[in-house]
Amino acid sequence: MQPARPFFVLTANWCAVALVCAVAYVVCYSIPLAEITADPGLARFHVIARSIAMLLLTLSTLSAVLAVVGVIGCLRDPTVPGGYVVWVGFASMAPFFAYVAIHMVTWPLHRHALERVASRAAKVITDIERYTVEHGAPPERIDDTATSLAAYPTFSYTRFARRDARRTLWWYDMGPRYGRTGTSTWRYPDGNIAHAILAIELDGDDRVASAQGDRTSLDINTAVFDDDQWREKTGARQAMVAAVVRAIEHASAADVRALLGAPDGERLLVDAPWELSVHTWPGGLDLFFYWPTRHYPPVLDKRSVIAVGDWAYAHD
Repeated sequence: MQPARPFFVLTANWCAVALVCAVAYVVCYSIPLAEITADPGLARFHVIARSIAMLLLTLSTLSAVLAVVGVIGCLRDPTVPGGYVVWVGFASMAPFFAYVAIHMVTWPLHRHALERVASRAAKVITDIERYTVEHGAPPERIDDTATSLAAYPTFSYTRFARRDARRTLWWYDMGPRYGRTGTSTWRYPDGNIAHAILAIELDGDDRVASAQGDRTSLDINTAVFDDDQWREKTGARQAMVAAVVRAIEHASAADVRALLGAPDGERLLVDAPWELSVHTWPGGLDLFFYWPTRHYPPVLDKRSVIAVGDWAYAHD
């Protein structure tokens, strides 16, 4: 047996595992998306599908190691033909190719299912809008409406208070991070990702709803607020963040601008008097939602947002 022969057997088995996992993913992913009687219990197939995807992603990492070892083993044997080396490298990456393929195949299925949910919600949305016109405000609640889809058993309705119906983010660059960084504070993707930021959320009354340092260093000593140093836009801002947060608590947008200057960036977080939504994965990992304004942010709670018709889909 050629010294490289074991790598051939190993990579062939690797391809078989990737193929079985890919097929199992598509089957488990598709079952809850089919036109079937509503049964929330079938959502477990989505859990299985996502677990398979994570397995393939883990195997993809191991594949890189297998590919390197396999190719080196083949190259060390001069009797191994070049085509065999290519096969070992390609087959070793089978889990990665399977991971990419299943996402390319299943996203159209998922999008079609989301579009069906949106079409079923049309009457609900019409009723809410009619109520709003007749009473001058959206209803406080609506009855849960079955969608006849296992992955999306009910709609959730939320009416936002006037202050919460519009939320805007202002952020200030606080310079590069130094030392350790608290990973739990990585909430906003705005600005230079290598820099810390001061994130301020303004409510519908243009007052500070929340303020916090994001992506800040843990090793920075605190300091009192200094107007001149703040406006120099140096790393000294990070030391003053605690003092700034206390100073602007419940302050108006005008007061914040007078104290800190113009923000380095801003974006809309929420712009809707009410929301209709469905969770497309158990545990609320992904969210399919509708705002009557249709002004959707690019990012919602660390999840990317893409448009699906008049609705939006927030996913990891």
